Amino acid sequence: MRMSAAMALESIGPDAAPAVLALVRALKDPEGLVRQRAAIALGSIGPGAREALPALREASRVDIVRPAAEEAIQRIQAR
Repeated sequence: MRMSAAMALESIGPDAAPAVLALVRALKDPEGLVRQRAAIALGSIGPGAREALPALREASRVDIVRPAAEEAIQRIQAR
């Protein structure tokens, strides 16, 4: 369910910005795949997810989340 929610938010893209805080919380989910999907969803939001950068940097320390978190950071910081 949590992963499906993150995937749904990912498909919404920038308009999912109101869910940034929920996605930041999901970056601490016990399930690695949920954390990964949350990072991907944050990246799909782009610059509107700027407040998630500290949490994404922390999440990027974990192997399963690292690629998604690093890509999300790049997408959020893109101008």
